[in-house]
Amino acid sequence: MVQAGLNHTLGRIEFEDLIIKASSALRGRQLSDLEEIGERLFHQRIEPRIYPEMRELVRAHMARGHTVVLSSSALTIQVEPVARFLGITNMLTNKFEVNEDGLLTGDVVRPILWGPAKPQRYSVLRPSTASTSRTATSTPTGTRTSP
Repeated sequence: MVQAGLNHTLGRIEFEDLIIKASSALRGRQLSDLEEIGERLFHQRIEPRIYPEMRELVRAHMARGHTVVLSSSALTIQVEPVARFLGITNMLTNKFEVNEDGLLTGDVVRPILWGPAKPQRYSVLRPSTASTSRTATSTPTGTRTSP
């Protein structure tokens, strides 16, 4: 797993291959166990790093009737605690493939959300959400709003 992460960082494998290898290593694990770990890690490591201004920004958009979507190439188990903390109900994330017993199959639901595939996945939300003349997009370093 560490080797796969290093290979991705060095540009030797694509993100899609990295997330598939990670999922494969977790085959047979209970999704609920991983969700519990994700929740615990959020409270221990991530929550203290979220600026109060981010929550205020999300609330301000919602107060204006905007649809707020948290989109990430991370897995739902990693993103859901953040979304819940920020009050965001719409998420676009990668998801583990799970069998009827709640066990990971070792695969990821396709298509994998990454790079150019992200904007294509937004179209999934369009029929149920109103489009406005302004679009907010998130970047790794912050949020940008464009006309």
